[in-house]
Amino acid sequence: SIDGGAFSSISLTFNEDDVNGADGDQRWANTNFSIDLLAGQSLGTHTLSFYVSATTNGDGAAPVLFDNAGGANYNTSFTVVPEPSTWAMMLAGLGLLVGVQRRRRRLS
Repeated sequence: SIDGGAFSSISLTFNEDDVNGADGDQRWANTNFSIDLLAGQSLGTHTLSFYVSATTNGDGAAPVLFDNAGGANYNTSFTVVPEPSTWAMMLAGLGLLVGVQRRRRRLS
């Protein structure tokens, strides 16, 4: 959730295997997952809230391993700022406007 909006669900699977020689070890099956949380955000400071919930695949083990107890487990604030190229383009545009204005004054 960003700025107190609705939570979106993202599913990341993990596998039980013998990673460290002991049955029951877990490892993430999806290791190349990414999400762009800043897409479409306006400039300024925002609050990101998220929670974690895990369930089994129904193999007879406990159905919920850990849960968020109904609220956000983690909150953090971040500030969205323009890219340097945005600032450079704005300054170049202002420079062109100043140049056009000066040329008009000289011609009149």
